[in-house]
Amino acid sequence: RLIRLLELRGDTTGALAQCALLVRADPKDAEGVFLYANALVQAGERVRALALLDALAQRSGGEPATLSELVTFYERVGEAGRARLTLERLARAPGAPPSALVELGSHYFIDGNKEEAVATWRRLLLQRNTESSRSLLGTVLVEH
Repeated sequence: RLIRLLELRGDTTGALAQCALLVRADPKDAEGVFLYANALVQAGERVRALALLDALAQRSGGEPATLSELVTFYERVGEAGRARLTLERLARAPGAPPSALVELGSHYFIDGNKEEAVATWRRLLLQRNTESSRSLLGTVLVEH
């Protein structure tokens, strides 16, 4: 709440200081790290924000929810390379959502690498070879 109040008052320096304290208190708290990274990007300190997020990616241990948030953040700030690497890591993580494979395959498809895209989408069947997985694969292939 204090960080939000400082941001509303326009006290960027104070908000950044409080975010830094929050992250130092619990560096594994992804929400706090994203809050701090957002504040850093808004303050024009993109390099520090990306370093903070890269460290979070290393500490995450492949946790799908954190990796998914990282992909979204990287895409939002125009870091396509980092987003792709994190998405690849997410797609390999145990318990990764099928949407990660669909999105990764779509990235390959857009880049013109259709063989890699289809191979990635077929991994849906390796996760769970169920009727819903086959249906999802069919839908993705029809769309592309």
